[in-house]
Amino acid sequence: MKLLCITTGVVLVVGRQACFAVPGGLRCFLVIHLALLLALSSPAANTVNLTPISCCDQSIITTNIGGQTVWRNVPGSSFIGFAVPTNTFTYTPGMPVYLEAVYYDEGDGQISLQYDSISGGAYASSLRHVRTSRVDTKSFVHAYYVLQSPDFRHRQGTGADLRLGLGGQPPLSMQRCTIQNFPFTNEQFQAVLAAPWLQPYSGPTRTDVDNNTLNQKVMVGYQGWFRAPNDLADSGWFHWFKNGSANPTNYNTDMWPDISGFDEDELFPSGTIKTRSGLPAKLFSSTTPKTVSRHFQWMRKYNIDGAFLQRFVSANSGGAFGGDEFALANVRAGAHEEGRIWAIEYDVSSLGTNNALTTISNDWRWLCDVVGVRNDSRYAHENGKAVVFVWGLPFTHNNFTPAAADDIINFFKNDPVYGSNYVIGGWPNTWRSMSTWSNHFKLHDGGLIWQSQNHLLDRQQMNAWNIHYFPHVAPGGSWSHLQKYSSESERDYGPRTGGALYWQAINDALNSGATRLFVGMFDEYDESTAIMPMTDDPPDHAPNIGRFLTNLGKPSDWWLWLTGVARDVLRGTRGLVPAVPTEAEYANFMATNGVTGLPPARRATLLIPPGAIWKYLDTGVAPAANWTSNSFNEAGWKSGAAELGYGDGSEKTTINFGGDANNKYTTTWFRNSFVVTNPADYFSLVLGIVRDDGAVAYLNGQELYRMNLPEGAISSSTLAINDVNGFDERAFFERNVDSALLIPGTNMLAVEVHQVSASSPDLSFDFTLTGLTTEQVRPRLEISSNSGGVKLSWPAATGFFVPFTASNLSTATWTCTTNIVVLSNGQWQVTLPLSIGPQWFKLGAP
Repeated sequence: MKLLCITTGVVLVVGRQACFAVPGGLRCFLVIHLALLLALSSPAANTVNLTPISCCDQSIITTNIGGQTVWRNVPGSSFIGFAVPTNTFTYTPGMPVYLEAVYYDEGDGQISLQYDSISGGAYASSLRHVRTSRVDTKSFVHAYYVLQSPDFRHRQGTGADLRLGLGGQPPLSMQRCTIQNFPFTNEQFQAVLAAPWLQPYSGPTRTDVDNNTLNQKVMVGYQGWFRAPNDLADSGWFHWFKNGSANPTNYNTDMWPDISGFDEDELFPSGTIKTRSGLPAKLFSSTTPKTVSRHFQWMRKYNIDGAFLQRFVSANSGGAFGGDEFALANVRAGAHEEGRIWAIEYDVSSLGTNNALTTISNDWRWLCDVVGVRNDSRYAHENGKAVVFVWGLPFTHNNFTPAAADDIINFFKNDPVYGSNYVIGGWPNTWRSMSTWSNHFKLHDGGLIWQSQNHLLDRQQMNAWNIHYFPHVAPGGSWSHLQKYSSESERDYGPRTGGALYWQAINDALNSGATRLFVGMFDEYDESTAIMPMTDDPPDHAPNIGRFLTNLGKPSDWWLWLTGVARDVLRGTRGLVPAVPTEAEYANFMATNGVTGLPPARRATLLIPPGAIWKYLDTGVAPAANWTSNSFNEAGWKSGAAELGYGDGSEKTTINFGGDANNKYTTTWFRNSFVVTNPADYFSLVLGIVRDDGAVAYLNGQELYRMNLPEGAISSSTLAINDVNGFDERAFFERNVDSALLIPGTNMLAVEVHQVSASSPDLSFDFTLTGLTTEQVRPRLEISSNSGGVKLSWPAATGFFVPFTASNLSTATWTCTTNIVVLSNGQWQVTLPLSIGPQWFKLGAP
């Protein structure tokens, strides 16, 4: 006997379990019983091919394209309209029917459907559909739509019941349009109709992380808001690009994800955009179950406990009003599959103050009654209470009064049915001075201060009120594309500095005595706060707008690993030290834990590492004009390790400023050389520079980049434009620069650093240069004997690899070694025991 499965206004005939092959894998959902009476009252299965109406804004011609006869809009017409022949097509008004549209995929733009309906008038929109975005495949494709509540009375224009529309060029070309009163069998369409968030999770469950407390746990913010054309949400580009169009002027992020850890069926091409190395620039969608499961797999492998799913609630939005909730379903499933925990974080930025309590409380009721979040075994709890995080109520730009904010928190705390929750608040870093909000703050069980300026004082105040403190930490950030800033702008830019900024934030938070940690964010590429892997091979930014960050020679998963190290500190299995954990420790973690299924080792070569030895001139007297060239004679120049400077206390080499603290030398000059065998190996360079205050860098005598200095000719007396202080005088500000200036053999990098004034108290300089390669350059592996064993060594500057061993090359099975890898004198080294018989070694990605 077959059962019936009901989704949002959709009736499907299925077996005991509904299984669908969706983009990125197979998902199965439980079936819900429905009385057979409903099935007996439904009309017989019926399919009709429709013929278009040509009139007015629905004028069409018949032509040939791609070897097929098609209907096509005439210039100035935006729609192709159809009348449903109700004498031959049987349906029940108000019950769903389904449409298949076969169209020629050329150009871009999304094909909308409007239909004559009971609930939405003559031009209601289809809310569920599949493959409606044109991505220029130059082929015929099939789109599918649900018409939720049809009432075909020919009320559109001159007698149409539905119309398909597309703005822009080229016009829409349609080969066939078919309507039927039962769902089409397309697998992706079936997955969309299944609405998995409406049913309890029924797959495998791990319980690695207990869900009974957030104490001693590292939680990440998870946006889950990335969309791509023809993913399950089928809403086009969202958050990757502005205006829904994939072109360089519309970039919305300053990070490009490292997609090398994804499978091809998870990725979506971003139009014709290519990376700097010439590869197609692809992106992921948060609606793909396999992709979000992968993200949670990374959380498990790097010992991150769980995620707060960001929920931007607003009037008439979300699943309670028929919207899709793929991210919700995927996060829930990922937490189960990887043994993590999860909870809802409401962000009220788009809530508005009108009927705010009604809107957010209705959404929570829907989450409890329909989705069953509080009954989910992986949902986070504290002291037996479900966790709810409400972020943003006290921020002035959200316009809430303390009384209105109190009502929302009191609902979550005290409602007789939907209350008794553990409520965390997200507050501005000025919260301790907001006296009119004090009573509101005291309503909470936990508090998170966004970009806290003093973790210790924040924690002490919350402790006095018996509120748990959740420090917020982030790896850095950049808003250049998001805000369309100039590519030279330093506004809203927090350089990552190889993890120094992140590790300092972690130190500051945990030194306060906090026992909980919130990382913001896991996947927010928009503001470049993501700890997920970013690539060293992004596209080029648009002319004069934006930037793309890279890893500055670090592995792309460096930020994930540092987050896991923070958890070790939180749990007491590792001490907290100010220095950033080392790549040797990273290497040991990768080898010891056998971490696989992640992006491979970086495609980058450190040409000049941070902390390198530099020649420098600190006499205040300008060198000869050719000082930036290879042929310059450095006789009389001093040498020392970076950081070079004075006045900060962080320098390894202290340089001379002239002896008069009120009349210091304006300029100091630095030189360093490196060898490149084949410049064609590098498609781009990334420089990182610590400069206090301004600097100009030259490569082989040509200006490579200048920062914080005026345009035009520079002399030894030219002053920097702005004073640099605080973290900015210790951070590596990075820039992508052209690799065309590289030459075979020895290359010369020269930098002049200028003070902002003669009385400036300090000077700082360090520099790193990374070459980005199309394919990672594997270093030469050296082997030598060592106390009855064998020692392997290879240059550290080429990136991180791990050794593999095999005993037979003809049928080689390569096994990753687990011995400790150490860093010594610029070389990775590992000692392995000798085995009986031949033994082969190679380097590979972890």
